[in-house]
Amino acid sequence: MDNTLSDFLKKSDTISNKLYTKGICLQSDEISDYIKTLYKDIKMIQSISRRLADVANMCKEFIPNKDINTITKVDPLPTAEDHSISRCYMKTEKKSLVDDLTINVNVVNSIDLIPVSNLYYVNDINQFAVNINGIVIKGNLAIIKNKKSKKSKQCSHGIKCDQIKNNKCLYYHPPDDYKKLSLKIPEDNRVFSPSSWVYNGNKNKKYIRKLGGKNTIVEDLKYIKKTNDFNELFNREGQLIHDILLYNILHQEKMLVKYSYW
Repeated sequence: MDNTLSDFLKKSDTISNKLYTKGICLQSDEISDYIKTLYKDIKMIQSISRRLADVANMCKEFIPNKDINTITKVDPLPTAEDHSISRCYMKTEKKSLVDDLTINVNVVNSIDLIPVSNLYYVNDINQFAVNINGIVIKGNLAIIKNKKSKKSKQCSHGIKCDQIKNNKCLYYHPPDDYKKLSLKIPEDNRVFSPSSWVYNGNKNKKYIRKLGGKNTIVEDLKYIKKTNDFNELFNREGQLIHDILLYNILHQEKMLVKYSYW
């Protein structure tokens, strides 16, 4: 046999990394070829394992009867405890955004090595969700109105709200409020105005973004930490998942033709 155990492991690691980085983007035929390759290698390794196990068990025939119980029969197939985990080759580093502000990120050598961050639909909260860098961002498409709406603001009473049980509260309740009260989650969308996405240095205005670009982020953070601006923190998640869903719609409609002049 020309292949070493290291060769088999390298081949399986290559396939594992492709699945990890490409995920559902892989073609079915390509995945089928991976399966055939792995099955072929598994059969080859199993045949060798079987031969080694047979010889090992044959050796027991030459052990005196009084000592034979000290040696168990060799099983040629691995148990669950014998399986090793898939290996990937990412490393985590702190990357600077601005002075004194860093984030922990996985580092890869090229864009092709970035794993697919799948978008999920979570049944028990009736929302879409994605895990980015360990942060779960969840929500649905929002309704955009020219004027502010009470649904733009989360109900400050939470599960203590008197109107949530009869679904008459005029403010927005996240699904967790209904879950904690064992209530059915209604079709309740966030409402934003176009200005909700606008950054403005005027910190007195409500609903607009107070955390801005690289040139202002340090001072903006100081303000938000000082005032604990709940609207800014609460709106970010809903706005982000809304934009992610819109971008996926554009992709599904084949409208994202990037760099068409290349």
